[in-house]
Amino acid sequence: MANELTIVVEIPESNILSQADDVPYIPDEVLPIMEDNYNDIHFARNDSDMNDIIILLDKSGSMILLGEEPLQAVKTFIQTQYDKAMSEPNPEIQKKLLNVRIRVILFNHESEIIVDAKVLELDQLPLTYNPDGMTDLYSPMYDTFMEHKHAPKDIVIVSDGQNNTGPHDASFVKRQIKRAMDAGWTIRFVGCTVDSMIESSKLGLQRFTSDCSQDSVSCMPSLSQVMRGYSDQVSQVNRDRTIKSV
Repeated sequence: MANELTIVVEIPESNILSQADDVPYIPDEVLPIMEDNYNDIHFARNDSDMNDIIILLDKSGSMILLGEEPLQAVKTFIQTQYDKAMSEPNPEIQKKLLNVRIRVILFNHESEIIVDAKVLELDQLPLTYNPDGMTDLYSPMYDTFMEHKHAPKDIVIVSDGQNNTGPHDASFVKRQIKRAMDAGWTIRFVGCTVDSMIESSKLGLQRFTSDCSQDSVSCMPSLSQVMRGYSDQVSQVNRDRTIKSV
């Protein structure tokens, strides 16, 4: 046979196309993270511990028309938690009630935590706020869900209007609210205007809403009285949880 000439050509691996689907190689680090459908949050249930409390207080510009009443209502809620804990006759239960943590988040188109402390530290708490800006309720709700998805909370929302800015939509937030409540969260909505009642309905919270708009006769007492009632309920539920563990 005549002399044969063999030529070997080396091709770098990074230039080789997949024979299966003819798609170029893409390093793992640049692939997008595949999340579950609708990016739903997975909440963990915990029935043994007391729920900490988170108050979302609307400070958008229109809230200025309500004066100091919304802020006073929040202070009433917090003071009721303190007073109920201090009047608890069982020392072990009292200690747990005083260790419940309360967070107050002001929100307009941004959000700000102005209180984050145990009930024990919240006697006669001074609070101030200056309403302005637009209304983004959904972002602080989503952030709260994400931060505390492994530990149910009691949420109280005080607002006078509909969500009108922010990255999240009502259907997504409504779905997360249901998932949270199925896992042991409680969510109460205090609506200060007709618009806020529309918002409550969009989020599926009609059954957990107090209508404190001027057109309502169901909430004639005052925002503060409604918030005191909510606080009494939360305190009693936490006490019942504590009794089971004592």
